Amino acid sequence: MTLNQLDLVVLKTIITSRKYALEYVHDCNEKLFQPDLWRFVKFSIDYIRAYKEVPTKRVLLERAAGNSSLTEYINTVFSKLEGVEQKNLLEN
Repeated sequence: MTLNQLDLVVLKTIITSRKYALEYVHDCNEKLFQPDLWRFVKFSIDYIRAYKEVPTKRVLLERAAGNSSLTEYINTVFSKLEGVEQKNLLEN
């Protein structure tokens, strides 16, 4: 699975900032991301919409319990996100 770097930066911002997560789920949907990430983003924003909080890796894995392919997918995306550097979006 090859993931677009910009998609990863945006996704990491969404799942690490409650403010940005709530803004995103209010105005956008998972279709803004490349197809490789739709499933992860949809799974995450469904949680954000329901609980008004950003999901942790543990929460997503618990929700995916019993689905080994989804669990593996979540672990893969989180491993890619760990290597993404976030910069202050308001700088410049």
